[in-house]
Amino acid sequence: MIYINLLAKKIGKIDIPDGIRLVFIPNPDLWMEVVTWKSFTTFYTTYSIFNKNYPVTRVNSNSVDNLLVHTQSWIDSIEKWIEEQRYSDPWEKRYKKYKLPKGLSEGMATIDFKEDKPFTEDEQERVQKDFEISKEYIKQLQLPENRYKIIEEKIDFITELIKTENKVTWLKLSKEFIMSAVVNAATDTETLMKLLALFGKLLKIPFGLLNF
Repeated sequence: MIYINLLAKKIGKIDIPDGIRLVFIPNPDLWMEVVTWKSFTTFYTTYSIFNKNYPVTRVNSNSVDNLLVHTQSWIDSIEKWIEEQRYSDPWEKRYKKYKLPKGLSEGMATIDFKEDKPFTEDEQERVQKDFEISKEYIKQLQLPENRYKIIEEKIDFITELIKTENKVTWLKLSKEFIMSAVVNAATDTETLMKLLALFGKLLKIPFGLLNF
């Protein structure tokens, strides 16, 4: 069984009127909305499950215990999806769908990140060029300035790290920093998916398989 505390890094949280929307980042078709009423004594819960066409369940819960029952049903559905995706990377279609910038990751694709060695000056330039391309793409998403800054600062930070960290360590840290920034910067599910597809390709992250 997979519990919420283990899924925290994989679930995006978006505020909605009187409630919250949860989105399972590796597969945003799996989502859950909880809206409160009457001083948190009633919960209107809507969630999708992993089945053909992702059917949606709508229920009213008059207690926290009942809400937790439906939350567990949603988590069970996520667990089922994970099992089916364990040996595949579902992100390739996302790369094409969101029309990522031409030339993205061309420089980083030539770097052997299995080598636990420092970056050469030429490799540093290739990494920085790929991230500059990614910045231009993110600007087109028209995020609020404060949200864009979240990602921009992380990009600037990890591109500085290439001067001090070996390749293996740098790639690991970059994935962690970028995942955190993306979840905090996204304003809606569509933007979240575009950002994940962008950095999924750039850093070669099979998001559906991370840490499961």
